[in-house]
Amino acid sequence: MFENQGPLVVESHLRMVEMRSPANLGPGMVKLWRLFPLDIRGTRESILYSEPTDNGYLFYLEAPGVHMEEQKGLFGNVVSREIVTYSWSARVQIRIGKKDDLMVFPAPLPDSSLTYDKNNEEHTKPDFSETDRVFWFDEKVVQRG
Repeated sequence: MFENQGPLVVESHLRMVEMRSPANLGPGMVKLWRLFPLDIRGTRESILYSEPTDNGYLFYLEAPGVHMEEQKGLFGNVVSREIVTYSWSARVQIRIGKKDDLMVFPAPLPDSSLTYDKNNEEHTKPDFSETDRVFWFDEKVVQRG
């Protein structure tokens, strides 16, 4: 279907997410999270295993383990404890075609009047603070361990 449409560009972005929650709230109650800037060398070192699939590659990445951090008060007493977990988050956009006839996926629903705008950062830059943004796939990251 897309053979003669022009060049195919798959743009992908990967970030590690740190989540912190007070120990008394439990691991499901995230109070604070932050994104780590992408470190290509560090990410490559995090690849435990990769395997080809019918339409690309499947990567198994290592992330730091879950741990507890304590904050101590002035007299050395523990004033708070946080559970710290890490996970990977990915965003992908597919562009096919030439400048004047460009198709971008994921596309909005057919009944939407929204069109891709290369000058609109909401369409061209990945946002790791939210999911289900138009023109960006939120790749599923399965966490085990």
